[in-house]
Amino acid sequence: MHGSLDSPPIVISTSRAKAACFLLVSLAFLVAGFFGLHWSSENWWAWMFVVVFAGCVAAYVALLVSPNRLVFAPAGVTWTTQLRTRRYAWAQIRDIELVNLPLLYAPPFPSPRQTFFNIVREDGRIVPGGFGGLWEISAPELCDLTRQAQARWAGDKT
Repeated sequence: MHGSLDSPPIVISTSRAKAACFLLVSLAFLVAGFFGLHWSSENWWAWMFVVVFAGCVAAYVALLVSPNRLVFAPAGVTWTTQLRTRRYAWAQIRDIELVNLPLLYAPPFPSPRQTFFNIVREDGRIVPGGFGGLWEISAPELCDLTRQAQARWAGDKT
């Protein structure tokens, strides 16, 4: 993470370490799919593994080569991915909230409430998943930083 509220812009990138971990897991499942095809090319599950996890491998390699970026500036938020760039003025964001997904919680993994978040737009629409995931900082830290930046640069709307 670069920059601060006192020295904008704040630039946050996706974590290369997290992307590398997901890449290794995806590669393991891809290899499992190829082993399944080796035993029998008629295994539907093996074909599904190969197709799905080859796509995951491509996505995580892309994240390693060119990480997503989230830029907080006085003008608003810019979210850049491999496929597109979205810009939100501070007036367009009413709130950012942590999401409670208790069905996905399984120790020793962190609570999903600490992992996922939504953006509530000014018109009341919810952007599920917010700015995506795998950031260098946790979802609670990202929510706090978003609220602090909005209060500093757009006035506190609460």
